[in-house]
Amino acid sequence: MARAVAISYVGVGGAFASSVLLARFFGAEGKGIFSLFQTTVALVATLTAFGIGHGQMYYCGRDPGKLPHFLPNSTALALLVGSGAAAVLLGLGERLGLRAVTSLGWQGLLAGLLCIPTMMLLTFQRQYLLITQRFELAKLSLAVTQFSPLLAIAAVVVAGAVAVQTAVLAFVACHVACLLAFQLFIATRGEEWWGGFSWPLAKQSSVFGLKQYLSDVSLALTSRLDFFVVATLLGNDALGLYSVAVGLAEIVSRFASELGSMLFPAFAARQIPSGRAPGILGVVLLMAAGVALGMALVARPLVSLLYGSQFEESVASLRWLLPGTVAWSSIFVTWNHASAHGRPGTGVVIFGLAAGVDLVLSVLLIPWLGVSGASIAATLSYWFAGACFLRLFCRSEKTSLWTAVVVGWGELRLLSQRFMMLVRLRGVSA
Repeated sequence: MARAVAISYVGVGGAFASSVLLARFFGAEGKGIFSLFQTTVALVATLTAFGIGHGQMYYCGRDPGKLPHFLPNSTALALLVGSGAAAVLLGLGERLGLRAVTSLGWQGLLAGLLCIPTMMLLTFQRQYLLITQRFELAKLSLAVTQFSPLLAIAAVVVAGAVAVQTAVLAFVACHVACLLAFQLFIATRGEEWWGGFSWPLAKQSSVFGLKQYLSDVSLALTSRLDFFVVATLLGNDALGLYSVAVGLAEIVSRFASELGSMLFPAFAARQIPSGRAPGILGVVLLMAAGVALGMALVARPLVSLLYGSQFEESVASLRWLLPGTVAWSSIFVTWNHASAHGRPGTGVVIFGLAAGVDLVLSVLLIPWLGVSGASIAATLSYWFAGACFLRLFCRSEKTSLWTAVVVGWGELRLLSQRFMMLVRLRGVSA
């Protein structure tokens, strides 16, 4: 898992560099339009997956004999349901004149129609690799998908075609290429991976997935609803500023997010011993708090260095977001713990309420405080969700709040040993 997380950070670096490149060459408005497209297709891909991928992971983790049906079932869902829903939703958005659809014209519409099922299939591929314990390969897929657009966007800039539509098409092309490459790799491994469509697995996954789906929708709204509110109330320039703050703040929770995607199949297959989860949560919170503190101290020079003086307004927004992302980091352990133990429906209520908190506070604070108001609203909603899941986690693990959030000596010693090992390996390679 540690090596897989390390691999994923290559992708994080690529995505971050892409964000900087877009801001530098496309300006606040161009960065805002690109971020709105990226957020929209990711949200629609999540909405049309119906949580079935997690349902398949849950049941395949308990019965490996179902694994040959994982990808066939996933492919049918992405191509039929995903493509159809994408056409309906994007077509409706075009007719209604929604900014997320109309900002890029017909090129953006076609790119969205292709990107949504592609994103769904990529997610299903990674879930298949995760449930088969190939964590490093799953994270390599994610890293390549995140890093390759940097090269494509750089090529667009070098070629002088500095247009948001071109950058979007390059982004989509990279996703399609990654999907085909990893599908070819899986197909040539000699394993039994295409066992045909399975109705029993589809029914089981749908029951579990419906609750997971509603939770995922609520989670997506909690983490990205503010993008649409900012775009509606303040416009694309403000969204570009806010997206810079969000992108930097999400570095705090990145480790937890990558780890959480691997914890779900491990929790579902009962591979993590009882009593071990609180130690994992404590380490996650310690790392998130350390990164958040460091970023708060260097926020202003960091934003100026990476994005330029035109994005200095993002600094205050970033600092308001940082405490929230520490709390948000905890849910990648606590929420996955609850879902993998057969309680995916808990996220519906908690994330739904958190999204409501975010929406109400955003509408109240953004007209008064601008993009900083969106950050404050997001932080309060993150703390609300984090506290609710933490309460459930402590009750399930039969542990105290102190034990769950404070790292014990054993975990600190293990972290120290891992760090020293990395230092020695770096010294040898040098």
